[in-house]
Amino acid sequence: MKRFLCVLLSMLLLAVCIASCSMTINLGGSPSETETQAEAVTSTAPASPYPLEAATAAKPYIEPTEKELNDLVWMTYAIGGTYDCEAEDAVERAYAVALRYDGLYQNYTSGTAFAKSEFIDSDEADPRDLMFDGKEHPAYAYLKTPAESVDRFMREIMNVEPDHDIEIILEREFPVIYYDDGYYYTRFDIYGNGASPDVYKHSVDDDGWDEVIGGVFDASDENGNHLSSEEPSFSWPIAAKIVLIDGERYWSIKRIG
Repeated sequence: MKRFLCVLLSMLLLAVCIASCSMTINLGGSPSETETQAEAVTSTAPASPYPLEAATAAKPYIEPTEKELNDLVWMTYAIGGTYDCEAEDAVERAYAVALRYDGLYQNYTSGTAFAKSEFIDSDEADPRDLMFDGKEHPAYAYLKTPAESVDRFMREIMNVEPDHDIEIILEREFPVIYYDDGYYYTRFDIYGNGASPDVYKHSVDDDGWDEVIGGVFDASDENGNHLSSEEPSFSWPIAAKIVLIDGERYWSIKRIG
């Protein structure tokens, strides 16, 4: 009898252990309630309001050559205004800075990443017929540029998302930049500027952007180089970074002026 009671007690203890394990062990299939709750508690960092600028900043730093620094100063001097990819009007300013007649885009078409613009004179009207006939100040000509190339330029060089609804109007009350059926159209006029800008200062910030100050100098030596002790008569700051696109080096622009 004593032996029978011992066996019965052992069987009861074994049954209790099995029941307890089945409540706590999940052998595949649907996750337990505890696991589901644990997975639901996650923390995510807020998205950057300027994701393209952040993506460019995260790219490895490439030290610019002296020629590249001079090229940056020359091409930003001619744009006739300021630009900041983090400003509220960044998209409109990006198009104005890039696609105007003396804009940045034309400085990038010597490589393979960006298509050349087609130069069209006044013998052929633009699609919206806004450049020539009946205008108080008709355009000298216009540029026709593939939208696919310009859109890539906006993202990778100007650090903003492209906008096919863009239409930029300047002081003479006619569009100078607009999109139509796969192309951007830009008013073209001939202007000139005899100034010779140069690099005044250069440093690198903590995020890997080259901080450059361009300047126009009144005093220069016999070779045309500005005197190191001379302060520029006009200067402007630039924040930019060399990036690789299709294996070629280009300046990506964060800020001008």
